[in-house]
Amino acid sequence: MSRGLALHGERNHQLTCDAVIFDLYGTLIDNASIEDRRRMFREPAAGLTDRLDEFRDAWLGIYHDRSIGRLGSVDNEIRHVCGLLGIEPTQAQVDGALRLRLDSFRLHCRPRPTVIETLSKLRSRGIKTGLITDCGSEVPVIWPDTELAPLMDATVFSCCEGITKPDPRMYEVACERLGVQPSRCIYVGDGGSRELTGAKSMGMTPILIRVDYEPHMDPHRPDALEWTGPTISRIGEVLGFVSSA
Repeated sequence: MSRGLALHGERNHQLTCDAVIFDLYGTLIDNASIEDRRRMFREPAAGLTDRLDEFRDAWLGIYHDRSIGRLGSVDNEIRHVCGLLGIEPTQAQVDGALRLRLDSFRLHCRPRPTVIETLSKLRSRGIKTGLITDCGSEVPVIWPDTELAPLMDATVFSCCEGITKPDPRMYEVACERLGVQPSRCIYVGDGGSRELTGAKSMGMTPILIRVDYEPHMDPHRPDALEWTGPTISRIGEVLGFVSSA
């Protein structure tokens, strides 16, 4: 594997790169708060059952299957969880739960401050932009409706690829779709799912974005806890690292 761009953490040290690839949650958009996540479970489930806690636990229990697209569409996932609980919803109930679930994701997938400006500036410099995210089937469904969609040259959704970070194929697919070499890419993420380690192993130059979050919401961020490489605290700071060829 070729080495990544030489970067030692100095924010004024610019790199000549062809693409910047971003994580989604905790990077381009906020991680959902505890209350937001409760609402995202509670509102769709309320039209299906009064066993809301059981529905939530069952839904969380299929996260891995959802993240690799094993269950197919969101409505199939809803039916699957209902089946686990012995619930037989009507088509109207499933449709209602699906609508509420997708609406909550549309509301949540709002870019953080300066994200749109940062992506636009990168592209104006001739630098391609990409997205790699572990996600359920909701995200690719609502993605075309987001402000981020027209500013991404390539997207890789785990539920569409059948794999999750840090599988090397996630990064390979992104580079193939962007038409760039990994060694000419910067990867920016909040450190979940060993994504920075995965990017580095592919020859990319990873940058950690450190943001406020609730530790009990996402306990699986070892990269963030152990990271000694380059770090930013706001997405716009990535502009200080990059220059076009």
